[in-house]
Amino acid sequence: MRYQKMRTSISLSKIKTLSAVSCALLVSTSALAERKYKEDVKYYNDNMAVIIEQSVYDMFEAKALPRAKKFTKDPVLQIMMDFKYIGQTTLPSDPVMAKKWELKDTSAASWLNWFGERVKIISAADHTEESFWSKRFTKDTNYPISNDMYEIAEAKASNRNLNLAENITGKLLLRSYHSGYAFKYKSKSYTSLVGSQHFGLIILHNQFFVDGLTIMPGTEDYESSATASFVSSIARVAALLHEARHSDGHDDHIGFLHSKCPQGHPLAGTTDCDRMINGPYSTEADFTRLYIDQCKKNNGNRICTESEMDTLEGIIQKANSYVLDPEIYPFDGDGKKTGVTLDPRPIIIKGVPQIDIPRS
Repeated sequence: MRYQKMRTSISLSKIKTLSAVSCALLVSTSALAERKYKEDVKYYNDNMAVIIEQSVYDMFEAKALPRAKKFTKDPVLQIMMDFKYIGQTTLPSDPVMAKKWELKDTSAASWLNWFGERVKIISAADHTEESFWSKRFTKDTNYPISNDMYEIAEAKASNRNLNLAENITGKLLLRSYHSGYAFKYKSKSYTSLVGSQHFGLIILHNQFFVDGLTIMPGTEDYESSATASFVSSIARVAALLHEARHSDGHDDHIGFLHSKCPQGHPLAGTTDCDRMINGPYSTEADFTRLYIDQCKKNNGNRICTESEMDTLEGIIQKANSYVLDPEIYPFDGDGKKTGVTLDPRPIIIKGVPQIDIPRS
């Protein structure tokens, strides 16, 4: 792939324009600057590479968010800064947790690599789901899919809160299966065949950047508080890791979809629970738990306020409340056994090239 220099006065050391296939900005962690990203951005570091679509910025500007003052000037930049903040932290070693999540270790670098293996695109919702599909995806008749290429469950994707984010890769493979052909994704900057769940497409919704998810209660001086910004980054990245887990699984557990909550559970009847102990909510909780000690002390000094610590604990407690305890709820609302560990291997469509985003 050839690269072509772009005329710009922006002080980013690694910005290039992709010729022919792509016109995305390439941005490294060592070169982030305050600016508005009004084009697709390819963010990369040593551990991951992901396309952040222009639509993220467009949605943020267009939507009437339920808050008088938006907390950030540029959501694309904010996501990149979140990854940068997380990547710079030192996390405790936990071999048991590392094995549970198929990690080399529990370092921040390993978590970012885990995310990058499962997610290639971060996008934003258009006016309707169908318009999003029609704009981004087309059937590629060069890659027919026979029924024996992979087994797929007839399941509807679910998400705890569609106002925050949604991983639609499972839905995409279901459509591909029923259409008989592999799909091709195309944005303004990137084109790729979808040959695996690890293609990974997360759609952000209009409440992802508001205080319900990202800002601690009672912190009026949020924008001047470095620790509040750090804790908010943890919350956002934890939510993205939750969505990344939906890029795993196969057969009857494609996408690690949430389960129906059983009778007696506060959310009985909804599809907001996890019957597995290695599902999306547990991902979110375990990742956040690693930051409790990090936030408590820094050279012997507390770096987080009590309110901020309460926020981290709240993220963990809320996520864990959706994971069904087999001693209390031995079966989910559909009669399936709880407390299980599911096989995370993703669906891979035979014969369809697996295209990755180069980290350069």
